[in-house]
Parts: sequence; structure tokens; C-alpha cells
Amino acid sequence: MLKLNHLTGFGSGAGAAAGGDVTSYVFDGANSYLSIADHADLDFPNGGDFTIEFFVRLPSGSPAGDIVFYEQFQDSTNYIRMVMASSGAMDFQVYQSSSVVIDVLSSAAIFSDNTWHHFAICRDGNDWFMYVDGTDVTSSGSPDSDTPAAQSGDLLIGVKGDISGDLIGHLDEYRISDTCRYPSGTPFTPTTTQFTSDANTLLLIHGGEAIASGATGSG
Repeated sequence: MLKLNHLTGFGSGAGAAAGGDVTSYVFDGANSYLSIADHADLDFPNGGDFTIEFFVRLPSGSPAGDIVFYEQFQDSTNYIRMVMASSGAMDFQVYQSSSVVIDVLSSAAIFSDNTWHHFAICRDGNDWFMYVDGTDVTSSGSPDSDTPAAQSGDLLIGVKGDISGDLIGHLDEYRISDTCRYPSGTPFTPTTTQFTSDANTLLLIHGGEAIASGATGSG
């Protein structure tokens, strides 16, 4: 089951000294995941540029398979998926009509075990950037002028659409925006406070708080 941790603190800030026991969502790997109902706000082609970002803390040891941080699964031949492979590299892939349309990769082993990291993927025109703790770690797949097609599937966080690839670890402050918040590969310092909603925010989930309308925790 998806567990909610209601202790005081924010995972990326001072509370991180407490390890995993900070305000965050805890995924236990036993089919725990977040599911957000399909919505027009998730149709990235409408806005062009976008940002998906979150704070993550993973335990020691390489995962046996892919760890899923974002998935819109329409069917086995049409989906948008962002995973961390067992190599430690992040992969953002758009699969349409059985063909890979977009495939953006980070360098391998971008996260340290038992440490809070900020991760972001941005589209800035035809350029794609992956950041860890404000540093560009994009290794391939950029630039790319292709635009992801709208998917009819719900948004899943922590599990693939075929209910595999379960996440073990902590997530906090998950935000999707219809703008590139970190353009041009320029280094930046991630916030150490909660994100706030603005005109470009499409989805914002604060760890350890009630889930916004339309989102459910499942197990």
C-alpha cells in the first residue's frame, strides 16, 4: 500500500538529516503507486514546453528493473514513460503506434543512495534537458523537434501501466508545469521550500499531505 508520512519537515531541506523519516510519500515496492485521472492538462502538445520535477530519495542497491516516475499508459503501443533503469540512467520515452518518437537519456548513476535529490526534465523548444540538483545531466536525445501526442491513459507515479516496475523509495514535491522552468541547460540551485502553485502549474503534490482532487493512492 502507498503510505503517507505526516512527520514535520521537507525532504529536500533540513528535514533530510532524518533520512527517510521526513514528510514524503513512501513507496514500498509492493504495487504502491499514485494514480491521477487523465486530464487535458496532461496533454503536453497543447503548451509545447513543459517541466516535470520532484525530489527523490532511493535506498541502497540497484533496482531489479525500471523505476517509474511518470507514465501515461494508453496501451502497450502508446505511452509516455519516464524511468530510471537498473544502470541508474533516467530515460524519458514517448512510444506511439509501436514506434519510439522521443527518447531522452541522462548519464548513468545520477542519484546517490540514501540521499535526497531534485530531478527535473524540461522541454525548451526543440531542446530537452535533464537536471539533477540543478546540474544538466542530459546525455542524448536532444534536440528533438517531435511533440508527444496526447495519451488517454491516467498518470501513474511509481508503477508502469502494465503494473510492473514498482518504486521503492521516497518522493516529495512533485510538480508538472506547462513551461520550461530551467532553460538552456543553465545550472541552478533547487528550492529548499515547498513549491507554490502559479499560472504555469498543471499538477502539484506536496508529500505527506492530502492528495489533490482526482489523485488516488493505490496498492
